Formats: sequence, C-alpha cells, structure tokens
Amino acid sequence: SDIECHGLKAVVLDSAWALWQEGQAMRHCASAFTERCQAKEYLMLSVRRVDTDARVATIGFKLGDAGPVLDQMAGVSNELVSGEVRCLAEACAQKMWRQFKPAPDVK
Repeated sequence: SDIECHGLKAVVLDSAWALWQEGQAMRHCASAFTERCQAKEYLMLSVRRVDTDARVATIGFKLGDAGPVLDQMAGVSNELVSGEVRCLAEACAQKMWRQFKPAPDVK
C-alpha cells in the first residue's frame, strides 16, 4: 500500500522506464541507478502530491544485508527537499525496516 505523509505519497520506481521518466521529469540522474535497482541493491521512490500526482522529489535507499539505508533525497534539478518530503522518507524507512529480514548466517 502507498505511504502518505502531509499530502505526499511514495511511488516505487520499479522499471528502467520509470527511472528514466523520473529523471527526465525531475531533471536529475535517476536513470543512472537503473543497474543497482535491477540488482536490488538500491530502491528509488518518486514523491508525488496525493491530489494531483505531480512529482515533487525523489528518494533513494541503499539496500543490503544490514537493511535499508536512506541515501539521498532530491527535488527538481537536485534542489533541497521540504520537511514534508523528509517526513515521507522517514515513514518509508520505518515501513521498510518493519518488513526487513536479515539474511541468515551462513555456517
């Protein structure tokens, strides 16, 4: 289910096309993360307004055995993000941590 905070929602960028579209719309390098996302080493989320679906920012998480780590947040042309975007990023991080299961120890 979508995560919402202060009228914003997070949309998973789940394909090379979605990453390319995000980069074009937001004028930043989201598509440069395509290989890392395909390898499940990275997760990118598009932050959009709930009411209009307008893109506001992009959030990136590093994924690994230690769990998800918030890596970056960027607005249009890599501008700084608002407190509302930071709130949504924190809500996403909390949800990902609740779902995170560390890899079993290899003996």
